[in-house]
Amino acid sequence: MLRVQEDVASGIEPKWLTEAGSELLVKRIAESLTNVAESRHIPVLPTLEQAELLTATEPEALLAGTARSAKTIGVLISLVAAMDRPCSAVLVVPALATSPAPTLLRAWLQGTEARWDPKIGSTGSWRFPSGGTLGVSHRRALPSAGYQVIGVDDLVEFGEDEYRRLLALLTPHPELIQAPLMRAASSPDGPGRNWVARHFGLDGRPASGSGRRVVVAGYKSNPHVDSEGVRRALAGLPEPRRSRLLLGDWTAGDREEQDEPSEESEDDGMFNGEKEEPVRLRALLGHAGEREVWFDPYLPRRPLPNCHLLATGETGSGKTQTVMAVAAELRAKGVAPVMLDFSKDDYSQEWAAEQGLEVIDPSIGRRLPFNPLAAVADPATSYVNGLHQIHRAVDIVKRVWRLGDQQAFRFREAAKAAYQEAGLPLDPYRPEKTLIYPGLQEVVARLDSEDPTRGRLSPLVDLDPFDQTTDGGVASLLTDGAVIRLTGLPGDEAKASVGEFLLLALYHEMRAHGHVLGLRWVLGLDEAHRVASSPFLEPILRESRAFGLGVMLATQFPRDLSLVVKGCCATQLYFGQTQLEQIAEIQRAVHGETRGREASRLAQALRTLTPCHAVVHSRASWGLVKVKPYFERGTSRLSGSTDTVVQDPVL
Repeated sequence: MLRVQEDVASGIEPKWLTEAGSELLVKRIAESLTNVAESRHIPVLPTLEQAELLTATEPEALLAGTARSAKTIGVLISLVAAMDRPCSAVLVVPALATSPAPTLLRAWLQGTEARWDPKIGSTGSWRFPSGGTLGVSHRRALPSAGYQVIGVDDLVEFGEDEYRRLLALLTPHPELIQAPLMRAASSPDGPGRNWVARHFGLDGRPASGSGRRVVVAGYKSNPHVDSEGVRRALAGLPEPRRSRLLLGDWTAGDREEQDEPSEESEDDGMFNGEKEEPVRLRALLGHAGEREVWFDPYLPRRPLPNCHLLATGETGSGKTQTVMAVAAELRAKGVAPVMLDFSKDDYSQEWAAEQGLEVIDPSIGRRLPFNPLAAVADPATSYVNGLHQIHRAVDIVKRVWRLGDQQAFRFREAAKAAYQEAGLPLDPYRPEKTLIYPGLQEVVARLDSEDPTRGRLSPLVDLDPFDQTTDGGVASLLTDGAVIRLTGLPGDEAKASVGEFLLLALYHEMRAHGHVLGLRWVLGLDEAHRVASSPFLEPILRESRAFGLGVMLATQFPRDLSLVVKGCCATQLYFGQTQLEQIAEIQRAVHGETRGREASRLAQALRTLTPCHAVVHSRASWGLVKVKPYFERGTSRLSGSTDTVVQDPVL
C-alpha cells in the first residue's frame, strides 16, 4: 500500500486509473490520489470508486454498491479530505454502537496532528490543524445547523424526510468558496430503498432533481476482502436480498413494499401482527395491548441485521425468564442452545431436563469437551499456530486472574516448554495427524514450586474442568446443545476464565463451520458481565450471523456491557431500572441522547415498569411489552397453541 502511495505521489498512475473514463475525470482522480497519498490523516489509498466520490463536484453524491464494497470508508475519505480547510463536517449513522466509523476515525487520526475534543458536537469531534472539525453522530443527536459537509452512512435506513432535514443543516462557510456538500453511502437493502432509488435515479427513471451524482461500487473492487468468499456467502441469500447485496440491484424486490422507514414505525421484526405467514424461526416475547410481540429476526422483507437479543434489568425483573422462553421456543424449532449458567442454576435444573439438554458440570467431573491450549487450524489456510493459541490463553489467564507481567511471562514460557516437550512446533504448520496438546495442569506443573502463580490458579487447575480426550470437541456442543453449569466452580475468577475459554473455543469452531444460511445455534450468556471483557465477545457478535449463530445476553445493568456490544444486538429488552445512570445509558442506546421528549418518556417508562414488563427496542422504534415468562408457558406454547392476551401498561 505504501509503495502504491509513493507511485501516485510521484506521478505514476496505477493501471486501473486509465479505466476511469474521461481525461478530465482521470486528471481529477490522479490529483485526489496524490493529495490522499500525502495526507497524514488518511492511511489508505482510495479505490477507483472512492476516488470518484472524492472528486465529485455535485452538491449531493451517493456511493451506491453491493455489500462489502467499502462504502463507509469511501464517505470517511471524502469527509477527512475536506479537513484541509476550516469547515465543519459530520458523519450521521443510524446507530453509533454498530457503526465502524468511530473506530476507523480513531485508528486513522490517533498519532496525527488532529486532536479529539469532547466539547464539540453532541458526542465530540476531531479538530484538525486547519480549524476544521469532524465528528460521528447519531441520527437524532444533531444541532440545528452549521455544517459545510455532511456524510450519511446506510442511507436506506433513513426516511426521506430525515434526509431532507439533514440537507437543511448544510450552511455555507463565510470564508470558503466551496459550496456545502452531502455525501452518502448505501446498499439497496433496506426500508428506504424506494425513495433513495427515486431520489438519485437508480430505479431506471430520471432523478427527481439536479445536482446529484451516483458512484456505483462492487465488492470485487475492495482489496481488503476475499471476493470469492463474499460471493459464496451472498449467493445463497433468498431473493430479492441476493440481488440487492450481491449485485447492487436497486430494482430487485416488490414495488409495493414499504417506501421508507418511519421513525415511529412498529413494523420492526417484533410487533408482527400483519397477515403474512409466520416465518419459521421466531419466538413469542409477549403482548403489547392485544397484539403479539415476536422475536422475529427473519421477518419477510424486513429481516433484522442479526439474531442477537439483549435483556437487562434489576433482580427479579424477568430477564432470565425471557431468555429461557425464547431459547425453548427456538429449541422446539431445531435450534441448538448452548447456555452458560454462572450462578443461579436457572437453566441447570428443570429447564435443561424439559429441553432434553445435557448438563455439563465441571465441579462434579462432567468436564467441558475441549482443551484451551489446543491450537485450531485457520479455515482459510489450514495452518495451525501454536504460539498464537498460547498467547491468547495466557492473555485470558492474566486478565481474569490479575497476574502481573512477570507471572504471565513465566506462565507463557511454561506453556511453550510443555508444547515442545509434547513434540509440537510453535511456528505455523499444517498438521498431518491428530495431535495431543498439553493441558493447563501440565503447564502449571512446570512452574517453580514456590511460584505464587501456582496458588493463584489452583481453584481452576485442581478441578481440571477441561476434557482433553473428547473426540467431538466444541462441535458436539453446537450439534446437540447443552447447559454449561459453572455454579459449582470456586470463585468468580474460575467461572469467568472458563466462560472466556469457552467463547474462544466457540469462536474458532464457528469459523471452522463456514458460512451457513439461517439460525442453527444460539448461545445464552446470563450474567453476561462476567465475560464482558472477553476480546472474543465482540467478534462473535459481529460475525456470527454469517455462521448461523445467535447470541442472547442477559445482565443486571446496561452499563455492564460496552456500547458496541449492546449495539450489536438488534433486539433489546430493557426491564425495570431505578438507578439514574443506568436509565441514562438506556436513553443513549435507544435515542442517542438523554434529553428531549422521547427520552423523557422512555425514562418514565423504565422507572415504573413492574416485573415481566419491558421496553422493547429494535431498529429505530421502541414500545412496551408484557413478557410471557417461561414458567407460564409450559409445553402448550411450544406446540403452537394460542395464549390469552394480556393487557399491556401504557404510557
